[in-house]
Amino acid sequence: MSELDRTIVVGVDYSDQAICAVDEALRSAVAASGARLVPVLVLSGGPITGRLEEGAEMTHEVIEHSRENLRELVTTRARALGFTTPRIEPHVRFGAPAEQLLAQASESQAALIVVGTHGRRGLEHLLLGSVAEEVTQNAACSVLVARSQQPSAGAAATVAPPLRAAIARDTAPPSSGREEGSGTVVREPHIDAGRVVLHVLDVPTGQVFACSFDDLTSVSVDPVEGGWVPAPSSEARARVGRIALRTAAREHATFDELFEEIGRRQAARRSER
Repeated sequence: MSELDRTIVVGVDYSDQAICAVDEALRSAVAASGARLVPVLVLSGGPITGRLEEGAEMTHEVIEHSRENLRELVTTRARALGFTTPRIEPHVRFGAPAEQLLAQASESQAALIVVGTHGRRGLEHLLLGSVAEEVTQNAACSVLVARSQQPSAGAAATVAPPLRAAIARDTAPPSSGREEGSGTVVREPHIDAGRVVLHVLDVPTGQVFACSFDDLTSVSVDPVEGGWVPAPSSEARARVGRIALRTAAREHATFDELFEEIGRRQAARRSER
């Protein structure tokens, strides 16, 4: 493969470590003049379901918006580093991060995969798991692990803090058809990291938000893609929070079952100690 055909795949989840990986991928692209940079965002779950036409349309909107974010991220980091922006071919995939990065690298015939890591070792490393380790062990091409202990320059200032929406079910403002139509649940409620979580697509912005519940009266709202590009407005976060809370109120039986399951798991862990 010639330098002009060189393809570099970089995993992006909008964490500080991913920003570091993008920077390293850009340095590698500059070193190989004419290289193609393929930033890849892997979303959990699968494409949006529902009525076939609506689901396909929403999936397309999410993918297109996410690809624009990836392109903007790479362009912004290239400008910050003083590099000429390389050819960018953003991709959005669904599934397990390491598996999808490897699949994209194979499809793109990549010469290099760049991934970020916290650089943690020992027990902390085992508890966190490691996409970087799985990619390194199974890649058919070279892998560059971008290791960082602190946020890369310019990243921290752009990350929006999570919004804590505390709205009681019985005092929630009446919904309007306009607001209800502005958001769609794209992944059913499930347990993740000891909390009940559902994913909501905010139609006006095209961003998908993870809504995490400790109980039925409050929710934490965070963009699935992270807060780096673009930082979602407080209005979008609040709008999604209200939709999530109304969904929880309507489906309280499902949520109650999930909360009970969390309680059983916590009790089982305590009994094992």
